[in-house]
Amino acid sequence: MSQTVAADPARRLEEAFQALAAYDWGSPRGVLLPIDEAVRNAGYDRKQARALEQRLVQALQAGGSLARQQYLCSKLALIGTDRCVPALAALLDQPELATAACDALEKIPGSAPGRALRAGLKKVSGRQKAAVVRALGVRRDRAGISPLAKCLADPDPAVAARAAEALGEIGTARCAETLKNVYRRKGPAANPALAGALLACAERLAQARQNREARRIYELLVYSAEAAHIRDAASLGLQQTT
Repeated sequence: MSQTVAADPARRLEEAFQALAAYDWGSPRGVLLPIDEAVRNAGYDRKQARALEQRLVQALQAGGSLARQQYLCSKLALIGTDRCVPALAALLDQPELATAACDALEKIPGSAPGRALRAGLKKVSGRQKAAVVRALGVRRDRAGISPLAKCLADPDPAVAARAAEALGEIGTARCAETLKNVYRRKGPAANPALAGALLACAERLAQARQNREARRIYELLVYSAEAAHIRDAASLGLQQTT
């Protein structure tokens, strides 16, 4: 009896992967629950976690429906390591999968995801590029500051806006100088996201107790930001860092 009970999770997981092979929009979501459970429990057994990650990667590389691949990306976001990064990076230039791949890469620990995103940034454009830029910001990838700075001048307004937001999230003094230079040279109308990015950058700097750098941004925004809520937030930040 105990052997049967112990075998049930493994059997159900095998059945779930078989069902995943034909999974698509409209398929019953319940058939994948054993995979969800295995992912939740992966932290308790490193060997099983590694085997599960490998199987998810193999399934992703095998292709299949968009629903299937997005699902696999979402599971790798939870248990992925540097071993799954190449498979996710291969999706960055695919319009329908770039966002799902970036969502996973921004959550996976280690340096490999950042390297993959920075490399991918050179190969993509449009919506895929905006997704990669956003992921670098979420990761607060300091090695990505220079390529993100170049993206501020991207002809696609969405990419330029995401680049500003990403630099604001990374929030270093170098990011602040980059954003301020563009803001002063071109003005907020050239990139409406700049003011919000500067405000986010100032907040990051204040959290790091770099109050002098934060105050410089707050002062700039108090006197120049077009949006009242940006000016108000900058005024409050100025009071709090004085």
